Parts: sequence; C-alpha cells; structure tokens
Amino acid sequence: MRGNLRNVILAAAVFAAFILQGCGTETSKDTRPADVAAIRANSTDWSNASQTKNLDKVVAFYAPDAVVLPDGAPIATTPADIRAIWQGVFSHADSTLSWKTTKVEVAKSGDLAYEYGVYHIDTPQKSGLVDTAYGKYLIVWKKQADGTWKVAIDTDNSDKAAPPPAPAKPAHHAAAKKHRRHH
Repeated sequence: MRGNLRNVILAAAVFAAFILQGCGTETSKDTRPADVAAIRANSTDWSNASQTKNLDKVVAFYAPDAVVLPDGAPIATTPADIRAIWQGVFSHADSTLSWKTTKVEVAKSGDLAYEYGVYHIDTPQKSGLVDTAYGKYLIVWKKQADGTWKVAIDTDNSDKAAPPPAPAKPAHHAAAKKHRRHH
C-alpha cells in the first residue's frame, strides 16, 4: 500500500509540476494581422508624403541601417545616400510619384515583413502632355525595438522595356583586305 501511495504522490507531483510549468509560460499572441494593417498604413502615409514631396517625412520611414537598391543607380547604404536619392526624385518640380501595395506578408516571428506593389511617376512635359512611367517595387520592413515598422530594404525597377541590343559590329578580317604587291 505504501508503494502505491508513493506512486500516486509522485504522479500528482509530476502532474502539478507540468500544470505549473504550463501556467508560467505565455503563449505569444499572433500580431500578424495588426502588423499587416500597420505596414499598409505606413506605406500609404509614405506614398502620400512622396506626393507632397515632404523629404523629411519620406526618409523617416527608413531604419537607420536601411539599404536602397534604386533602379539604374548605385546602392545607397547611408541615410545621406538615401536622402540624396529622394532629393533627386523630388528635383522635377511638377512630377509626382505614388505607389499602391499589392501584398504584405509578415513572418511568423513577427519581426520582418515584405511588401510589394506597383508605382507610377507622372512628369508633365513642355508640350502639355504627361509622361507616365510604371514599375514595381519590393520593400522589406523590420520591426523596431519600440514596436514600429521601418523600411530595411527598398528596391524597385521600371516596367520600361530594356533598350534593344546594339547592332553587331562587322568583324574585321585581315584576309579580306587586298594587298598590292609591288613587282
């Protein structure tokens, strides 16, 4: 009887330890739906800041260690480089840049996310017509220590077709040249 009582007490102690251990650990709440909404709101605010050419607000969306991979230009790895890119974008007085998010996906870890979508730039011409350029973009967002989302990597490329390759240059054939011999 004593052995059975000891087994019952041991089993109860193991069960109690298991229950207490389970009570001591919190299951992390899935914040991904709220994170997706926050990133979409950030992207809309960022696009709006771009349309109004608010340089300080536009660059504030980037993390301090952000990297920008612009279409047709060198990689920007410093806040000053990123600011210079945006100053160039805003240098055309009457042009506007805007974008629209297609998808946002947040990692299960909750600290990284990606967004992709389409953009367009409208540039009025002297003729009165508007030149519109289209493209697509990819953004990697990173959750900061304060819980806000900042851009870690920003890249885009134009939908404009690449120029056709240059025509092949005729091969230079020494044998094709005729040499006159003097007799």
